[in-house]
Amino acid sequence: MRYQGTALERSFRYLYLRFLRLRGSAKDVARGMALGVFIGITPTMGVQMPIALFFAMLLKENKLAAVIGVWISNPMTAIPIYTYNFKIGKYILGTPDIKMPSFTSLQDVLALGHDLFMPLFVGSIVAGIFSAAVAYVATYYIYSGIQKEREIIRQWKLNRISGKERKTDE
Repeated sequence: MRYQGTALERSFRYLYLRFLRLRGSAKDVARGMALGVFIGITPTMGVQMPIALFFAMLLKENKLAAVIGVWISNPMTAIPIYTYNFKIGKYILGTPDIKMPSFTSLQDVLALGHDLFMPLFVGSIVAGIFSAAVAYVATYYIYSGIQKEREIIRQWKLNRISGKERKTDE
């Protein structure tokens, strides 16, 4: 039966099913997810997946979990995430408020330079570390539970098969 729903619902369902099918230890999957979430919080929209794959391969973490973690930021969540990161960075650096231009072009954004990008970068690092830690703990416990459930099902199937074999042997 084909799943019906909005495109967003189908996307979340797809990510959920991919998460359920991940292979590896709970620590490996959690580290991959934390890496992906960290990169997803940074202002690197458009190149986050290649960056996550590169670092997952470099650090020998779960690549698919890293890619799934990156999807925390998407066109619907990018503006709230980056605004929050900017405010965190502005608070940490103690920089004054800046007047945002109308952003009619990329040059308008680049003209802000240091005043925009330094708080955004610092805030992204801080928010990324916090978010990655939360993602690690949550993923570890959720995935550990999934692994336990898989083991229970596997044992049940083995017991069922061995029970049938005993009945046919008698």
